[in-house]
Amino acid sequence: MKQYQPLESLTDGLPAGDALGMRVRVTVDRPMGSRRPRNPETLYPVNCGHVEGIVGGDGAPQNVCILGVKGPVRQFTGRVIAVIHRADGCGEEWVAAPEGMVMFEPEIRAAMHGAEQFFQGSCRCLYEKVCGIVPYIGQGEQRRYQLVWGVSGRIGFPKGHIEADESEIATALRETREEIGLLPRVDDGFRTEYCYLAGTARKLAVFFTGEIAGPAVYQPEEILGGALLPFGEAMEKLNFAPDRDVLQQAEFFLNSTRPQNPAPNP
Repeated sequence: MKQYQPLESLTDGLPAGDALGMRVRVTVDRPMGSRRPRNPETLYPVNCGHVEGIVGGDGAPQNVCILGVKGPVRQFTGRVIAVIHRADGCGEEWVAAPEGMVMFEPEIRAAMHGAEQFFQGSCRCLYEKVCGIVPYIGQGEQRRYQLVWGVSGRIGFPKGHIEADESEIATALRETREEIGLLPRVDDGFRTEYCYLAGTARKLAVFFTGEIAGPAVYQPEEILGGALLPFGEAMEKLNFAPDRDVLQQAEFFLNSTRPQNPAPNP
């Protein structure tokens, strides 16, 4: 199977002018464990500071919170892994981490909790994780794979972003039920992943296999339609090369662990 670049290596070639992925040097003026000036009873759970020479939406030097560092620091150099648009409308909060550290939105929000009151704003992340299922029905030569046509034009499998406190399998099941109205029975022993670029986001896609029963009911907001297809036709229909690799792996796994010619029902 094709080997894809690791997620942390997909940071080159970022659009000019976008903070995501930017290397920054931060002067820390609110170190981890220090008391808040306006609320001395509470402590800063992470190091916070500013980037000299870059002005934020409030007219002050751009604010940055630092994750992935143990203990208080005075200076920090790393990469911006998230941009949080403040709920009060006053610009952005940048989140930085050491070079090469990969964190997804649920982890970032959990770590930022209490760092700033406006962390509840919308968040764009350098790294995103999506989880999905390769749904199928039948075994052996009778096996059919459920594909979906996304509104983006991509033909693939049900998948979506992981949310706070969700496991990968829980996300995959939730997204599959939302997109095709079915809850698969997930197979033990199969998990595969690949990385890809989507705009400024570096995405990790994780897939499991799961058997479904019954016709799909598509979610009209995201899914235009779909089809149950045998392996060969499904391979031709998929229009994203990494998804074809996923399907090949799924077919090999199922052929290795499932009966090829199931006996008919008596």
